[in-house]
Amino acid sequence: MELIIASFIVLGLYMAAEALYERNWYKNVYTDIAFEKEYMKYGEPVTMIIEAGNNSRIYLPVLIITYEIWRNGRVLHYRKERISLKSKQKVVRKHVITDLMRGLYEIRNIRIISKGLFLKNEYRVVSECKAWTTVFPKVDDISMDEIPVDVIAGECCADTRLLENPYYFMGVRDYDDNDTFSKINWNATAAMGRMMSSIYEDRRMYRVQLVCEFPDRYVMDCDAIAEKMITVVCSIYKSLMAAGEYVSIICNAADCVTHEPVVIENGTDIDIVLESMARIDTASTIKTAALQEKQSGEKYFINLSTYSAFS
Repeated sequence: MELIIASFIVLGLYMAAEALYERNWYKNVYTDIAFEKEYMKYGEPVTMIIEAGNNSRIYLPVLIITYEIWRNGRVLHYRKERISLKSKQKVVRKHVITDLMRGLYEIRNIRIISKGLFLKNEYRVVSECKAWTTVFPKVDDISMDEIPVDVIAGECCADTRLLENPYYFMGVRDYDDNDTFSKINWNATAAMGRMMSSIYEDRRMYRVQLVCEFPDRYVMDCDAIAEKMITVVCSIYKSLMAAGEYVSIICNAADCVTHEPVVIENGTDIDIVLESMARIDTASTIKTAALQEKQSGEKYFINLSTYSAFS
């Protein structure tokens, strides 16, 4: 009889302890996940910091923390952490992630699972998380002279009546009969032994538009092609901007946050361009006709397309 009474007492204490644990285990528990930097260069390792703390006097033998890493609006990785927290204890873990592609990486929520005081039950809680970091696209050092083209179309026109900027000397060239007397460079003429004229910077503003047409999902290796195209676009943009050109970009893909087509205006800062190109969702493309509507007839175009013609 005493054994039966003792068993009921133990069972009652077990149920009371478990019920108390269920009601109070998460009240003073906190978790957070953050990235060490908000903006990362391509190839730079990303450090993710996970914090978990227990401000209560309850011992938490097993906590399972699960979360997803999103890239450009799609789940990339599912990860799990196991943590044991004593009373008034805080645990900090750092994970270094390497070889990340360009993109916007997010952690939107954290799911915490407790196995209970006696590891028999399972309790779940979901908390919101707003961790994010942006990995910029890869940028190569290129020269515009090294870019191969299949067809060069268009014409180059010059008008001697257009005034050059007399404050920006560019060099010298052979004298032409149409040159004015004031353009003769007498020092160069004496050194070369023939008539030479000065060259100044043209006051006309040159505008270049990069038209990037990403392949759809029916093209073989479409993802690899799209990533290479983004690298080429960013590299050309940086090269032209360094040369003082006015460059804009239009793409047939949408931003993963705004879900609007990516359009970059002339003279945008390179960091803003890299962030915009990093957030491109290449799987969300628009029709080519909609892309052509954004073109202007007063620019030079560099068309990047996987197709034989931009149509």
